[in-house]
Amino acid sequence: MKFAVIIMLCIINAVSASTRYGDYSDVNTDLSISEADSEITEESETAEENDFKYTEEYVQQNMPEEYSATYTSYMSGEPETYSLTVTKEGVYMVHHDTESLYVLNENGMYNSFHQESDGRFTPITIEYDAETINAWTVGVMDQFFTRYQAGPQDYTLAGAETVAGTKCEVYIDGMAESPDNLGEYGEAYYIEPNTGICLKYVNGRHEYEFECTEFKTDNISLPEHE
Repeated sequence: MKFAVIIMLCIINAVSASTRYGDYSDVNTDLSISEADSEITEESETAEENDFKYTEEYVQQNMPEEYSATYTSYMSGEPETYSLTVTKEGVYMVHHDTESLYVLNENGMYNSFHQESDGRFTPITIEYDAETINAWTVGVMDQFFTRYQAGPQDYTLAGAETVAGTKCEVYIDGMAESPDNLGEYGEAYYIEPNTGICLKYVNGRHEYEFECTEFKTDNISLPEHE
């Protein structure tokens, strides 16, 4: 008899527990789904608000076959000049007073040219392959064109401004209040929207900044050479 009573009590408790927890389980499941949907919606809205499409891939896809860009950079107030010209014929680079010219030959290699004291470029026996030349141009891209990839990329569109005669979109990071009020750690990027390259970069610390002084995508030519 006692054994039957014990079994009956166990069955009653099990049914009661199942009923109680089943009800709360249904409620909790509904709430968790609702909260998840809400979080997804909020994330989607945030993604749309902070949509920043510019990447190295974007630049590579949209950069014209020929272009020329000259930058002045500032490190602790000291200006440095960089220039990169790319044409179907070859590549011309300038850093400070050093000018380098590489011209594509019929074998797909690049002939190197030395600048004489009178400014003329004469060929030397050193050749470079396309991979090496591309690596150098990508180095310039990393330093200037796609500088924004070095940051957190939580950028907000904050206006427009003309740099080197080219209209740019101005983006600021989360530490800046506006392009004119960067605070101590804020940064601003001035991006040419057709190509995605950064034409100007400034920050609140003024440790390293740069600005493009000339940007051309047509009527591009290399210096005269022998």
